[in-house]
Amino acid sequence: MSRKYHFIAIGGSVMHSLAIDLSRQGHEVTGSDDVIFDPSRSRLERAGLLPHRFGWDATRVTSDIDTIVLGMHAQLDNPELLKAQELDLQIMSFPELIYQMSKEAQRVVIAGSHGKTTITAMLTKILHDSGRAFDYALGAIVPGIESPVSIKGEGTILIEGDEYLSSRLDPRSKFLHYHPDILVVTGIAWDHVNVFKTFDEYCACFRRLILSLGPESLLIYCAEDDTLGELINGCKPVCKLQAYHTLQVEQETDLLRLDGEEIRLQIFGKHNYQNLGAALAVSKALDVTREEFLRAMSGFQGASKRLQLISESPKVYRDYAHAPSKLKATVRAVLDRYGAERVVAVYELHTYSSMDAEFLRQYQDSFLDLIQCAVYYDLESVKIKRRVPLVDSQIQDGFGRASLQILRSSDELQSYLDGQDQSSVFLMMSSGNFGGFDLQAWLSPTAG
Repeated sequence: MSRKYHFIAIGGSVMHSLAIDLSRQGHEVTGSDDVIFDPSRSRLERAGLLPHRFGWDATRVTSDIDTIVLGMHAQLDNPELLKAQELDLQIMSFPELIYQMSKEAQRVVIAGSHGKTTITAMLTKILHDSGRAFDYALGAIVPGIESPVSIKGEGTILIEGDEYLSSRLDPRSKFLHYHPDILVVTGIAWDHVNVFKTFDEYCACFRRLILSLGPESLLIYCAEDDTLGELINGCKPVCKLQAYHTLQVEQETDLLRLDGEEIRLQIFGKHNYQNLGAALAVSKALDVTREEFLRAMSGFQGASKRLQLISESPKVYRDYAHAPSKLKATVRAVLDRYGAERVVAVYELHTYSSMDAEFLRQYQDSFLDLIQCAVYYDLESVKIKRRVPLVDSQIQDGFGRASLQILRSSDELQSYLDGQDQSSVFLMMSSGNFGGFDLQAWLSPTAG
């Protein structure tokens, strides 16, 4: 039966993909947002779902809408939300809707402060390549997979489980809606300081998730994360437990050896080898054979913007790296691969947490072994997120580098990149877009 959905803040990474999936299923879908960046913008445009104009307009919300899907980007004073409340329409966050669409399925949820997108992408490719019918919902594009969200009512669904709040009306962590049968937790490192004011508050949402598991559920957890281990031991869950470890990979040759067989990987970095350990544990729980796992992982190139090689000459990697633990893991992987003399790293402060003066101390030593590095800080993003602007010395103190270069415009960023040795390995890290900087245009004269 066809339904009518309206997405408030449709440009989000999962929001736009869920909207496209519902439209493909024959539902009537509309949406709004005040700003939409690529790849969301291009994908919505191709699907015929890009709003004709940006901004909020209460006249878009009518009484014939079955469900309003509310994104976290929409504030409580959003005029479309206020109109929906006035009309007493059904209002749901996207995790609520995903659960409603998949509550009859076996739900596999991948959670944790880092690695969840990549692990979900790995599992998506493994099940896809092995010919299994399954659903999935994650926040990044996987090469070879048509869309990041596909929910058709298959027997198993893979869900990237985010700990961030569901919406302004629903302060629960998104992953608390999913009620997993199999849960992966990768590790715990404080993030989202704008909603989790202390580390204890942040840990509490993971504690609630783990304690929600029944005796038939399976918790697969990283044995190498001490904080996670202490949390599990402290809350004494009744579910089944299974630890996983980092897989051993020969870094010089990228060879993964497993039970007498070997494959050459297309990804690198200790954090990715740890992600492989989680993917292997889940694969076994889903009765995927060793051969199917190895065949799929030999062709896995990573998820979009997760150490993604976007140019060979100059060599440029793009990475999301929106939290300190992710930044440190990504920088370490590239340094181990290429050496400090070749690497030029640029990191954008774009999340709510990274724009917080107190939280900036979590970035201490992130750039410790880098020779060439800079931080991009866009005041327009600060205004959009309603944060207090930082001065250069606060950023430099947070990273523990008094000489750290601070870039505040796309022109400054271009000058910085142009001034580097073009035989360098450029590591561009951001959950945003560097103030609209056209990286492809910068690469175009020399891109390979």
